[in-house]
Amino acid sequence: MAVFKIGDKVRMLRSSEEGIVVKIKGEFIDIETTDGFELPTMASELVIVAEAEKEYFNVSEAKKSDEALERIIERNRVFKNQVSIAFEQINDFLLRPYFINETSKEISFVLSLSKNGDFLNFVTGNSASESETRIYEDLKKEDFESWSKWKMDLIFFEKDKPNEPLRTIEFKLKATNLFKNKLDFPFSERAGFLRAISLAPKEDSEETPSPESPFYDVYAFNKTEIFDLHAEKLEIESDNPDVIFNKQKSYFTKKIDTAVAENLVELTVIHGVGNGHLKNFIHKHLASHEQVEWFKEAQKEKFGYGATLVHFKP
Repeated sequence: MAVFKIGDKVRMLRSSEEGIVVKIKGEFIDIETTDGFELPTMASELVIVAEAEKEYFNVSEAKKSDEALERIIERNRVFKNQVSIAFEQINDFLLRPYFINETSKEISFVLSLSKNGDFLNFVTGNSASESETRIYEDLKKEDFESWSKWKMDLIFFEKDKPNEPLRTIEFKLKATNLFKNKLDFPFSERAGFLRAISLAPKEDSEETPSPESPFYDVYAFNKTEIFDLHAEKLEIESDNPDVIFNKQKSYFTKKIDTAVAENLVELTVIHGVGNGHLKNFIHKHLASHEQVEWFKEAQKEKFGYGATLVHFKP
């Protein structure tokens, strides 16, 4: 299988769709088509466009590709409001731990592990903005079963900016979820297993957490999405009902796999009412999916009767 990098120009094997790689999540690749549509795809369904082949592209197509790549580069310059605990895979048995800081701030951190009901200090360190910091000696992969519950204390520093209170975040690192997908580290050529932790405030609250109540539910942060399966939203050009239905099913299954890989908590799937075939397919797929905890009809007030809310297992 080809090794993909962000910025690669790729083509889908089973269609004429082409685009630029914008995200890499293990076996899943997100490509941005020349019309700006972001498309999640299995890596096995893509090929890199050869340099020799590029010479035959017309000028307008090459210009579109350059513009798409410029958008990607510009987007990646934006600081993310998140940190990650990452583990580089050394071999089948050992992992090398890193603290990844994707913010614009310097961070001092303390990581603690829960043992017998108490959090015990594990490691402390400092991390510069947009950097990866090795935080400990190599760890045995088998030990993760007993290290599921973690606590992270964070102090932020950004010169000439207001002081921020200490943040304390409790989260879980379940081996069954962590080791499912191997990802690339954002600032190096390392690869391994990442647990991203958003630092953004909850979307349904305008309050800023105070030092007196610094605890955060990490699963509530930016872990919900809405995905619309209507043909016009997916930019399906065919008028053939069978073609549309098959493409909708394909988009849906890929989106569910991507949601699991990204540790999404909830996903709202807008499928419409129609003849009910798409809804039946969706519900049948969800009922048999091992990472789906439950699903139900989404808010009627917001989506009518044509949407399903999916809740994933933590």
